[in-house]
Amino acid sequence: MLVLAESGATVCGLSSSLSRTAGDEIVLSLLVTKENGEKCADDCAAGAITASVGGTAATVIQHIGGGNYLLSWQAGALPTAGSHALAVAIGGTAIAGTPVTVTSVAGAADAEHTMIYDDPAGGGVVGTDITFSLQLRDRYDNTVATGTSAFTFSVELVDAAGTTNAAGTVTEAGSGVYSVSYTSTAAGAYTLAVRSSDMGLNKGYDVTLLPGAADLSKFEGSGATTGLAGGLVPPRVGLCAAGHLADLQGTHRLRANPLCVYVRIQHR
Repeated sequence: MLVLAESGATVCGLSSSLSRTAGDEIVLSLLVTKENGEKCADDCAAGAITASVGGTAATVIQHIGGGNYLLSWQAGALPTAGSHALAVAIGGTAIAGTPVTVTSVAGAADAEHTMIYDDPAGGGVVGTDITFSLQLRDRYDNTVATGTSAFTFSVELVDAAGTTNAAGTVTEAGSGVYSVSYTSTAAGAYTLAVRSSDMGLNKGYDVTLLPGAADLSKFEGSGATTGLAGGLVPPRVGLCAAGHLADLQGTHRLRANPLCVYVRIQHR
């Protein structure tokens, strides 16, 4: 507990700066003395006492006897990490040495408020690196940038049967940021599971992965493609429209499910 003393020009036991954890309860003890420094037998403040941190007024200002006052801010009153001014005044006159700076630092990483960026639910394409990042945050959404190396994460792409299709690589990028990448081996619908037992993180995202680009060396079908006068016109590739397959003549269908892809070969 801090001790503030009002004796006209001095402040005892108070440094020029203080450090707190964001959102924690703040409790201070204010000692008001007579002008000559003699301790008061009772309340001898020369006016109303006011106190604030970062512009937030004290929740409780209570005289507890002998010129001692209890100043407190309830938990959550100062939730934002950063520098804040602690101001104490009696009868509108600031106590000597105030205001002082209170540095509020982020608390422990909280699973509920840890943010995941770059839309992991956006899915991607089979065979390509899919990346996203996550930022550790405390319960008041402050960025947790220090003491994060102790955390370990696992990222898995799991199908409906519970089979892992791909395991992600997690790399600490610094300042509480982690970069995640994974590569799927098969198209389909999956759950992307992001977990950390260190902080109780367990989040799941529904993702759909699409096939890669069509490989024109792997198609099958029937129809004359040689021996015609003038040779062949280069093939045209596109997506099948509804009912279009029934109208295609001499068409080769690619193995590219679930997308329907066709190659139309036109003879000259």
